[in-house]
Amino acid sequence: MKTKLDKEEVASRQLDTAIELMFGGGDIVSVHTLTSASSTIFSDLLHAKGEKAWRDEIVECFPGNERQVSRVLREAQNFFKHAERDPDAVLEFDEVTNDETIIVATLEYGQLLQLNKNDRKKLTTPMSVFQMWYFTKSPELLMMSPEKMGKYFVDQAQKLFPDLKKYPRFHQLDLGANAIKERRAKKKRG
Repeated sequence: MKTKLDKEEVASRQLDTAIELMFGGGDIVSVHTLTSASSTIFSDLLHAKGEKAWRDEIVECFPGNERQVSRVLREAQNFFKHAERDPDAVLEFDEVTNDETIIVATLEYGQLLQLNKNDRKKLTTPMSVFQMWYFTKSPELLMMSPEKMGKYFVDQAQKLFPDLKKYPRFHQLDLGANAIKERRAKKKRG
């Protein structure tokens, strides 16, 4: 059976899979590869609409060092995809890097959805849960732009993940996985 997929759908599915893998304790390389692929597609779609992607904004925060910053942001992504120039290379990879890559991808998808207002699509359950999980874990980042997220978002995130920061990472991830399951079950019930 053939399935018709557009680029947005492909990237959204890759990102959802990456989030569920991460929360489920899955392979960190696969999480990063799926997330990077989705973020690249979202970024390309934003550029096609004449918009800057979140990654562009990050790079622009370092004037004069744009190439170096861009290289650092793509280091793991390129390492996991290519070996022609460095077949014997080794990468030291911190799994928390996936948190940062995923949040950028979810924000880029949200930006795309805002541009396509007539589409009526929303962030997927894994993406919205991840955003609440991430900003509860790192509330100082949310406070940088509370007007973008809104009080309702902040309240919901804190309700969903009270005291998240006090737990070890494996428990934080488990709470994220459980939140996705609970939200999906609630949607099914109606």
